[in-house]
Amino acid sequence: MNVDPQNIKDLPTLPATAWKILQMALRPNISLQQMADVIMTDLALSGRILKTVNSPYYGLSRQVSNISEGVVILGMDMVKNIALSLTVMDSFRDHLDQDSYTILLNRALNTAVAAESIADATGLFPAEEAFLMGLFQDLGLFLLARQAPKEFAACINEAKERGVDIATALEESMRVDHRQLGLRLAEHWDLPEHIRMSIRYHSRPEEARQANLEDRIFKCVLIAHLAYMAAEIYTDWGKTRRIELFKSGYRDLLQRPESEAEDQLWKLSERIGAAAAGFQLQVPPARSYASILGEANAELGKLNMRYEQMYRELMAKAAELNEKNRELTELTRQLDEKNRMLQDLAAKDGLTGVYNHRYFQEFMVQQIRQARRHSRPLSLVILDIDHFKKFNDTYGHQFGDLVLKELAAILLANVRKSDIVARYGGEEFCVILADTDLKGAVRVAEKIRAAVEQAELPDGNGRSTRFTVSLGAAQLSAKMQEPSDLISIVDAALYVAKKGGRNRVSAYGDPN
Repeated sequence: MNVDPQNIKDLPTLPATAWKILQMALRPNISLQQMADVIMTDLALSGRILKTVNSPYYGLSRQVSNISEGVVILGMDMVKNIALSLTVMDSFRDHLDQDSYTILLNRALNTAVAAESIADATGLFPAEEAFLMGLFQDLGLFLLARQAPKEFAACINEAKERGVDIATALEESMRVDHRQLGLRLAEHWDLPEHIRMSIRYHSRPEEARQANLEDRIFKCVLIAHLAYMAAEIYTDWGKTRRIELFKSGYRDLLQRPESEAEDQLWKLSERIGAAAAGFQLQVPPARSYASILGEANAELGKLNMRYEQMYRELMAKAAELNEKNRELTELTRQLDEKNRMLQDLAAKDGLTGVYNHRYFQEFMVQQIRQARRHSRPLSLVILDIDHFKKFNDTYGHQFGDLVLKELAAILLANVRKSDIVARYGGEEFCVILADTDLKGAVRVAEKIRAAVEQAELPDGNGRSTRFTVSLGAAQLSAKMQEPSDLISIVDAALYVAKKGGRNRVSAYGDPN
């Protein structure tokens, strides 16, 4: 089936209330009360907005009883987003089968939350406008599902079986570019330019660069592209490649550190779940990034198994087919590379080379059990780079990454081989000290603090600069049963160190 965007005659009409809200939002002098008056003309929408405003997602201290009050509390942009999101998504509900609608709604919500989160973190575009842009980004998929529901449902199944994204399956099977469909509908609805351009270029940012867009619109397209990739990590299949593409895209397109991209992915599942609850949307529960990493590891494992099978088959023929030796050698190299990728992805932080957050949590559980079983002391040190944001702001994010790498090297050089160094998140690191009491942990922490204080880094301008860390330390006690118990105590000690002036060690309890 070939769907031509220009030949679609029965384009859906933007719901009347949504159209009025959008037009009012684009006018500079509209008052909050005027917006509330329009919303109140639609009783069903008013009820849903009140439920949404009073949901835990917005965390209001008291119940909002009327639309006017809700508009004043949340502001024009937020209420506009809620109203447009609910009315537009509802306009497709009756025209799609339940499975297709749920998949597309979930995808749209994931993209919207990702766009809002990235815009908020980078400051490149207003977060409220980015949310709406992300929500409308895949309008073409909604329109295609409405025009050809059976073919669309078949494409979704095919995409899952082949491990490709839905858009790719649609282009190959139905010979249609959903971006062009979405752009046609966005123009029909007279949506703002940044939404139309994000629909057109969200999967092709290189085309947007060549289009000489206004700088503000181009930044919006970059956010749209990254939101599209982040949403696919949580929505579609083939996680391993998508995670790496998102992080490299975040670094190359926004000139920001990969560590920030990693933080975005860790936070995204919680934000998606909160947004779904806040908007009263019936979508599948948001998966945690930890489970997605597990799935990525499983994908690498399956790929590894396929390579092993190929290796065994080629080895069986090696005696008879000497000409296959070159192929076997190459296959062995690929197998080793995949094994290293699997191990690194599972346990190591890509930037610093120390263990990652997930490995740290798992190892802490093991260490606590062993400490209990053998009645041995166990201590934990958590440290944080002082004024880390200053390095990013002053010297750039690449220098910030250099600081993180240097700190990791100092940590490894100043602890025992048996100690575990891990990146806890952002600029925070931790050291698990087995068979070490609090007094010993404080000695190690002070050794690390002094080593960091003496370290010098070239700033790229012929000069050098220094940085410091604050450290918290605590020993496992009989009352602590879970890793979180010890971590929270060490966090409290770290907070004391920071409040006390930074570049110091604070211990919970008496180290003497």
